Amino acid sequence: MAEMVEKLTRLIGRTAELAPVPVAMNYPEGMLIREGIKGLAGTMACFAIVIFLHPTPWLGWPIGFVGVLFLAYLWQQISRHFMQLRVDESGINQELVGGIRKIIRWTELKQLRLHFYPQTKGSGSGTLVLTLWGPKQRIKLDSTLDHFPTLLARAAQAARDRKLELHPTTAENLAHLEL
Repeated sequence: MAEMVEKLTRLIGRTAELAPVPVAMNYPEGMLIREGIKGLAGTMACFAIVIFLHPTPWLGWPIGFVGVLFLAYLWQQISRHFMQLRVDESGINQELVGGIRKIIRWTELKQLRLHFYPQTKGSGSGTLVLTLWGPKQRIKLDSTLDHFPTLLARAAQAARDRKLELHPTTAENLAHLEL
C-alpha cells in the first residue's frame, strides 16, 4: 500500500494518504473558491458581451452558450461545497444539495471506472476520476476530493471482492497504482 500511496502522490500532485474508515470527505475550500471565481467570471464575461455589445446572432448565440456552460460549472462548484460524503465498510453515502442522497453499498457495486486526465500532454500528474455504479445510482468523484486515496482503495477492494469485469482502461490504471 505504501507504493500505491507514493504513486498516487506523484500522480495527483499532492500528498496522498490512506485514512481509516469511516471517513467523511469534502472538496478543499480553497479549490472550490478558485474554481467558483473562474465560473462566475466566465459567466459574467459571456453574458456581459451578449447584453451590452449586442453581437450578431452568429456570434451572440455561441457566446451565450459558452456563458451557460460557465454557469453550469459554477453550479457544480457550489454543489460540491454543500456535498457531504462518507465512506465506511458498508459503502459510500453522498448527500447533495436539497437533501438528495445517493448510497452505494460495496456489496451492490455494479461497475467501477477510473480515468486519468493529465494536466498537459505527457505530464506525469493530473486528475483521476472515479465513477461508481450501484443498482440505481451513479456517483462520480475526482481526485481533488480529500481522502480520495481511501475511497479509491476501498472501491477497488469491493470490485475485486465482487469479481467485477473492469474496463481495460480502468484495469490498466488500477494495475499502475498497484490496486
